[in-house]
Amino acid sequence: MKPPRPITPSIGRQILEIVTAGMYSDPRMVYREFIQNAADSIDVATDAGLLKEGEGRIAITLDGERRIISVEDNGTGIPADEAEEKLGSLGNSAKEGTAQRGFRGIGRLGGLAHCDLLTFETRTAGSSEVAIVEWDGKALKATVLTGGKRESLADVVRRIARVNYRNATKDDPAHFFRATMHNVHRFHADLLMNAEAVREYLGQEAPVPFDNSAFKFGKELEEYLAAVPGFRSYDVRLNGLKIFRPYADTFEINDTTHDRIKGIEKFELKNSDGTLLGRGWYAKTSLLASLPRRCAMRGIRIRQGSISVGDEYLIEDAFTERRFATWHIGSIEVTQSLRPNARRDGFEETPTYERFLEQTALFGRHLSKLCRTESKRRVAEASVQKKLAQIEAALNMDFFVDEDHRDHSLKGARKVLADLAGGNTCPVPEEFESRLKGLHRRLEKLQGEPLLLAARLDNRKLQHVNGQDLLQRVCKVILKCGPGGDRMVRQVVKPFLKTV
Repeated sequence: MKPPRPITPSIGRQILEIVTAGMYSDPRMVYREFIQNAADSIDVATDAGLLKEGEGRIAITLDGERRIISVEDNGTGIPADEAEEKLGSLGNSAKEGTAQRGFRGIGRLGGLAHCDLLTFETRTAGSSEVAIVEWDGKALKATVLTGGKRESLADVVRRIARVNYRNATKDDPAHFFRATMHNVHRFHADLLMNAEAVREYLGQEAPVPFDNSAFKFGKELEEYLAAVPGFRSYDVRLNGLKIFRPYADTFEINDTTHDRIKGIEKFELKNSDGTLLGRGWYAKTSLLASLPRRCAMRGIRIRQGSISVGDEYLIEDAFTERRFATWHIGSIEVTQSLRPNARRDGFEETPTYERFLEQTALFGRHLSKLCRTESKRRVAEASVQKKLAQIEAALNMDFFVDEDHRDHSLKGARKVLADLAGGNTCPVPEEFESRLKGLHRRLEKLQGEPLLLAARLDNRKLQHVNGQDLLQRVCKVILKCGPGGDRMVRQVVKPFLKTV
């Protein structure tokens, strides 16, 4: 029997297909990957004193006519002698084990599946040289189409990627990194080149600030979330326009209904050893219904390093009903003790993530209870509204037909008012208290006023009215009152009908 020996792996070109075309369900995720790397570079530059706090810039340019997308930052850049190694490799990131967001070394290639050529240009402070690494998307696609041809990953990379250098010009920033997608493919809704769709996506996914002019709680939340390591916001601009988080004081439920954020609740998630797992917040709203998809604020978003992980349904299992996940507005900024998966649509399964799920389960049950409580309150309020309207209709009569009619109406009104006052049916909301008191006063006043029909009738006018004509007029009025009129007419005229 032969002794065991190590396996010599053969890593094929399909790996490159997986990390480009197969990684992301939404093509706009390539923006998130570029911005994630840009934010890391700006952090390093800021910590090193190369930039002052807040001086970092990320500029995204969409050139629809030439079908070009570029994402540029003023971070540290990559030294020219390291560009080939860092930008020409896969899954070999130097960030692993650091506090930076990107750590797998594959996200920057996500754009390769959506363009003919992907280029990276970079320069570090004090360098007179710009390094350029190019990845040929057309050549990669041709490789995929060759089908059965076996080729190693290294062979493919050598064939489709190349590095060169040029002297820096006066137009080049002192230090920068620029990713450019050339001849971006037009597919389906052309999301990558749709400025409106990209802006909406980045407002939710990218590490951008709150818009304090639209959302009065923005500054308070920025200060509260700043205690979570890695939380920062950046100046990200799309074709020159600054991007903000989508939160605002008011929002739309449907075409006819709007709601507003009345306040916010802040909370912390802790690990079993008491260390911080994250800080979050949720908005106090009327909880009228599930927010529509077009409302970018909907859901409790999970973020790490200010960048989204998953979508509004990431913690849907925490709610007692899935629909409640989109009734709320808020977010949770988690620490780097949680590790996002490669697609960044969830987290790797670890004991820390298990603790996170336990904490969010408690949180989700709390939010679900708020939904149910608010729903019950609205039902109760509608019931009170209906009862008050019924009493008002009964007490606002100009007259009663006779004493029986009066006694029956007032007795019914007294009973309903007593039930409402005693809370026997449902609590009366504070805003209805004044109406309730007014009805009590009206009822007391009616006790001493007969207001009977006989006292209101003008007998002089009745002398000139034929009984049959009067009965017909009464029946016509009853018929106009709506369903059930026929039955009521029969009851009115029955005593006066001929015996057959």
